[in-house]
Amino acid sequence: MSISHTHTGAVRDLGAFERTIDLYMRRNPVQFSLVAEIDREVSEQILARALRDVQARHPLLRVSVDRKAPQARYRWAESPIRVDTAAEGTPWQAVVAGEQTRPIATEPGPLVRTVLIPAEASSFIVLTFAHQITDGTGGMRVLADLVAALDGDEVHGRTSSSGWDVPPSQEDLLLALDTTVPPVGPPQNDLMNAPGKLTPYTARAPHVSALALQGGLTARLVTRCHAENVSVHAALCAAASTVFHRAGRRRVRVLSPIDLRRAAGLPDAVANRFAGARTESQTSQAENFWELARHHHQDLEHQRTPQMLKAGSEALAQ
Repeated sequence: MSISHTHTGAVRDLGAFERTIDLYMRRNPVQFSLVAEIDREVSEQILARALRDVQARHPLLRVSVDRKAPQARYRWAESPIRVDTAAEGTPWQAVVAGEQTRPIATEPGPLVRTVLIPAEASSFIVLTFAHQITDGTGGMRVLADLVAALDGDEVHGRTSSSGWDVPPSQEDLLLALDTTVPPVGPPQNDLMNAPGKLTPYTARAPHVSALALQGGLTARLVTRCHAENVSVHAALCAAASTVFHRAGRRRVRVLSPIDLRRAAGLPDAVANRFAGARTESQTSQAENFWELARHHHQDLEHQRTPQMLKAGSEALAQ
């Protein structure tokens, strides 16, 4: 499928969650980067061709956001995904940090860009997405399809949307959920809804580092989490909270993403399919790590129920 097309004009209005992200990004640009290390040299021309193949399969990779209309809407963008090439051997961490200092303009689109980093007998590819078009899970799908395209594999059967079949907003999808059973869980804590501090956007480069857990340590963590009846994510929430409590923070809130593809059975797509869940802890709870992990796990399980997800979506839309 060619990106050059006769489709012009509006695609669809942004959904409530997408509009919320877009409004936030007018003040604080929110974008994220993913990195692939390829075990061979990749030219800019080959990368550009693979990107066109992937872009043709995922409609929101070829849109802009029109803010001039009374309601923000997606419009088709004619341009291919931009590819810049960094100097050979540039650390990918430095490229990612720099990418966070350059907002992605909503027009003319598309809302994703790429940096190719040549290295000795290999290549790094940095994809940076504006959050109006997708989340981390969708970004990983793009990255996987891009690697497949570079390998010469067909990606058509790997994607859930194609051509001009634009993924609907998550609000429209959540409306169809069967939520006749009322949610039951811990009482609402007003402190959880108190606004947090907003760090103003300064365009300063953030510190970027990477850590890979060894296979043996990861296996031990997973085994212990299963034995304690908690998720690995809940254990990581407990670990982060414990660090802050030991540093003197009396009360800690943790914001966790919820993938609606798994939690609510929404169809996979390169689009925003996530919600936020907040859990909190007090200093006294940090005395027993696994009890604290269970506390986070139980709160997250409650907030992952279809009833709670649909109610939160409806509240945001209102």
